[in-house]
Amino acid sequence: MIFWLGTIFLLACQTAGTELGKAIMLEQDGNAVAALEIYTTLLKEYPNSPEAKTSLRRVQRLQLKTAKELEGVDTKRALAMYLSIAERWPDSDYARIATQKVQNLKGSAVKDSVVVSKSVSSSAEQMITQAIDNAGEVDAVSDAQKGKQETIVDEAELAACDTARQRQSRVVWQQYKQTFPEGTCIDEAEAFLEVVVPRQMELDQAKEKASEVFSALQSLCQEYRLVQTTSNPKACQNPSQALMTEFARLEKRKADLLGSGEPDKLEYYEKWIPPRWNKLSNVETQACAPLLAFLDKLETQGIDRGAVTNELTKVETCFVTQGSITD
Repeated sequence: MIFWLGTIFLLACQTAGTELGKAIMLEQDGNAVAALEIYTTLLKEYPNSPEAKTSLRRVQRLQLKTAKELEGVDTKRALAMYLSIAERWPDSDYARIATQKVQNLKGSAVKDSVVVSKSVSSSAEQMITQAIDNAGEVDAVSDAQKGKQETIVDEAELAACDTARQRQSRVVWQQYKQTFPEGTCIDEAEAFLEVVVPRQMELDQAKEKASEVFSALQSLCQEYRLVQTTSNPKACQNPSQALMTEFARLEKRKADLLGSGEPDKLEYYEKWIPPRWNKLSNVETQACAPLLAFLDKLETQGIDRGAVTNELTKVETCFVTQGSITD
């Protein structure tokens, strides 16, 4: 019984998540009506879920956006929508924006109803109203967030979100996420920036560069006689491991020499240990640089860096931060 209940719960979560993703894509494509239908369904069928929380926030944002578009063509309806936001969610960032908008609109002459511009769909407005009416059960989700420090969502934040949507650029979405970590479009930003599994082509390219690094590390191993210092005649068959072993050996030598308290051993340490560490660290960095630059490029494209490095164990030392022995 427990198994089946768990399975049903898991399937429900997967369904809600899938539907939310579909709604966000529809909204991004400009189909607000279809998106709102899904948001409304999620609010009714999964009232206490994270998806409902996100749906409520997106309904609020859509109402604010629709009200803003109505300002120039039907001030009365815009005012009514702003008042609805302020009354329905008084502690939200959207309410603060809406309240300011109400003050601004009340300061001007309220127009009689006019024909709505093509950019605002009356059916979309009705869907927003319906979604608000169906959101009552989810108000508790919003209430649970009271007391937390809320991000000020203003015109600049909304403009930044619109720009990120238009550009569809990882850099622009990263800038948005950094500037507005709790912004109204943070879910979209995180979805866009979510890492993806590397393709075989990208793995093959990384392995090719890793092979070049491996050869450079072998030369380094031979030049700095790691076979002797690590007491391993086959050390250079795995130069990455040999280097990590050598760094560990130097750390131990440091502890032994400095721990002795003897002046001659302190002098020996200063003369030999840091210089060797620094030389090895520098040549290792140079050898690994092309591969690391390639991985940085993949990461900016959203490729899962860890999934790539897991395939490059023969140059593992490139992914270990050795630091400085004098720290």
